[in-house]
Amino acid sequence: MKTFSRLFMSLIIVSMLMGVTACSGSSDDVARVNDDVITRAEFDAILEMAKAQNPTAFEGSEDTTLMVEYERSLLDTMVQNLLIRQAAVAEGAEVTDAEVDEQIASIKSGFADDATFDEALASAGMTMEDLQDNVRDQLLYEFLYNKVAPEVEVTDERVAEYYEENKAMFVTSDQSQLSHILFDLEDEDTAKEVLAELQNGGDFAALAEEYSIDTGSAANGGDLGMASTDMYVTEFKDAADALAKGEMSGLVQSDFGWHIILKVDEQAGGQQTLEEVADSIRSTLLEEGRSEAFAAYMDDFEANSDIEILDETLKMEDE
Repeated sequence: MKTFSRLFMSLIIVSMLMGVTACSGSSDDVARVNDDVITRAEFDAILEMAKAQNPTAFEGSEDTTLMVEYERSLLDTMVQNLLIRQAAVAEGAEVTDAEVDEQIASIKSGFADDATFDEALASAGMTMEDLQDNVRDQLLYEFLYNKVAPEVEVTDERVAEYYEENKAMFVTSDQSQLSHILFDLEDEDTAKEVLAELQNGGDFAALAEEYSIDTGSAANGGDLGMASTDMYVTEFKDAADALAKGEMSGLVQSDFGWHIILKVDEQAGGQQTLEEVADSIRSTLLEEGRSEAFAAYMDDFEANSDIEILDETLKMEDE
């Protein structure tokens, strides 16, 4: 089995159906994990759901070897999730229906209405029961993680040591706060008219809101935020780099269309000080420590578990 990590929920389709894992064996079981089994029906249902949700991941899977490797990986994740649930229960976890309902209410609050929520649920191939099982598993995981991997103190000395060992990680590039107005390539005449208006004192933010086809930035007056220009296409980057703070470009053509770029502000890059990054380092070290403690706990739990892959095809090569 692979080393456990906090990413055990990465395959959401796995946790959606793990809540119905059977407790008695049959000739058609795929795996047995202590007193629980993963049935062929459960495994096949999750595999089909994975294919439906991410069909590109299965391109070329006509190759039997590739498909078997994927199925082995999927089963391994299912086994890990089941071990985590078993460990949580062994540590005294009890998740009530009220706690599950509270979490689902929180999820639903992020949607405009019940219809939008139901549509999102359906598009993910999930029923409400699937979501309840998913949430229950997440709560069990959180209980276990907090129980066996509590926060530990990270000393100032360790933070300083990490900083010295990883100084290259804390070097920032030059940053520019840019705004732009984007026009279709076929709309050069409008772009020229707006540029002329800006050159005569027009309000950049107002004109961006009115004309820019980049709807995300247009709503903010064309503001693209503070970032390295390396993230932009070459034509845009070169034009932006040539501007001084407060300066506006002429028309700049890229594959996206015609841009008018305004450099609002800029910050020079360089080595960040220990004081600037100490909190970030402390959080990183804290999470690393907890993850290592959790992994060690689960490795031990697995080592003391009775795990049997019943499908000969899905057994790992070293089993």
